[in-house]
Amino acid sequence: MEYVLLGLVSLKDFSGYDIKKIFDKSYIIRWSASPGSIYPALKRLESKGLLSSKKETDGKIPKDIYSMTEEGKKAVKDWVKVPFKGNQINRHGLELKVLFLGCLSKEERKEFLKKQIDEVNKCIDKLPKWKFEFDIKSKFRDILYEEKLREFKQSVKFLENILDADF
Repeated sequence: MEYVLLGLVSLKDFSGYDIKKIFDKSYIIRWSASPGSIYPALKRLESKGLLSSKKETDGKIPKDIYSMTEEGKKAVKDWVKVPFKGNQINRHGLELKVLFLGCLSKEERKEFLKKQIDEVNKCIDKLPKWKFEFDIKSKFRDILYEEKLREFKQSVKFLENILDADF
C-alpha cells in the first residue's frame, strides 16, 4: 500500500482523509483501506523522508497535508519502472502502474511498457504448461485457464495501446 500512497501523493498533495475517499470510490485502487492503515502508513513514509506534511485548518478540524519529497519522487519512480513478473502480474497492479506512469520520462515509459509486455507474454507462453501440471480433470480448471489467457492477452493489448498512443 505504501507505493500506492506515494503514487497518489506524487499526483497531488493530499490529506489522509482525501486518500481514504479515493480508496473508497476508486475502481482502480481496490483496497478497502481503513484510516487505521492509511494514517500509520503515511507517518511511516514521512519518517523515511519520502513524504513531508504541513498542518492546515479547514473549518474546525486541522489536518496534515502530505507532499512528495525528492527522495519520495525517486522511490515512486523506481517502483513504477520495474515491471511485474510471473504471478505478480494482474490487471489491478498494471492499472496502478499505468496511473503513475506520468512520473517517468517518455523514454522510461516506453522501456517500462515494452518490458511489461514481454513479461506478460512470458506468462502466456507458460500458461499451457500450468494447465497440464495442474493435473485435475475439471471443467472449472479449463474455464479458469481460458479466463487467465484472455486476461493476459487483454493486458498485452492494453499496454500496447498505451505504447502506441505516444504520449
